[in-house]
Amino acid sequence: MKSMIYGFIAAIILFASFSYAMQPDYRQATEKDVDQIDHFLATIDAKDAKNLVILPDSMRKTKLLEAIQKNRFFVASIKEAVIAFKKLFPITDEELPKTLNGELCAIDEDGHYRAPALAASLRIHDGTRVDTARPTHLPPLDQSMFIYDGTDYTHPNFRHRGINGELTAYALKSLRDYVVKTLRDQKKNTLCLLYGLVTNDDAKDAGDLLKTRTKDIAPVFGAEVAGIRAAFGRSAGPINLDCARFPASKPEFDKDGNLLPDGTPGYGYLLSHTFQEIK
Repeated sequence: MKSMIYGFIAAIILFASFSYAMQPDYRQATEKDVDQIDHFLATIDAKDAKNLVILPDSMRKTKLLEAIQKNRFFVASIKEAVIAFKKLFPITDEELPKTLNGELCAIDEDGHYRAPALAASLRIHDGTRVDTARPTHLPPLDQSMFIYDGTDYTHPNFRHRGINGELTAYALKSLRDYVVKTLRDQKKNTLCLLYGLVTNDDAKDAGDLLKTRTKDIAPVFGAEVAGIRAAFGRSAGPINLDCARFPASKPEFDKDGNLLPDGTPGYGYLLSHTFQEIK
């Protein structure tokens, strides 16, 4: 039965990939999407797999379902076919130390920032052009709200159409009311986006953040920052972001779900904006 369903989905994807008139819908993932996303992860090619954290078969679908039930996954779909997915969510206070220390390697065991391998201030003009400058600063942990930008994947037939960026923008915008309320109620003035990139993504990087996927991520985050600024009554204009990256590694697991001692080399990124509008 599942093979018939996957065959039907594959037919939709093949047809839609030749028609730019068929635009995807962006939405929160539901439990009905679990099998399709799991199928993508189970059959992904080796090149793409190097860039993603993929859990073993024994636990992948369970963890995926848990994340979807927590509203942490978003998808782009055409008719019944999922063509892209993204994990993105606000990090809880309980999750933050493990994320910053264990995953992104941005803080040490005492909760202090490690020295970043590279840092720069980014200035976004007209929502797209990004310039770099120095200096930068690391956001104070007690005055910051953190969003995790995690695993994402777009079916190869639909790449280079801006779908991942639009899906990210949709996911961030869906959190806007929650972000504004949290910043206001908890008297925080900085929003941070956390993400990881393996060295494959940074292969052309010779010390320039804009030679990595940060060049694509920053404008999308900056556009959402502009939307949040508007919610606080501030007019749009150039958006200033601070970006720092820390040596880290993508976790790898054995077939039983045990964490292996050596992961895939990469970097943990911290992209942030401080809202002068919040006093």
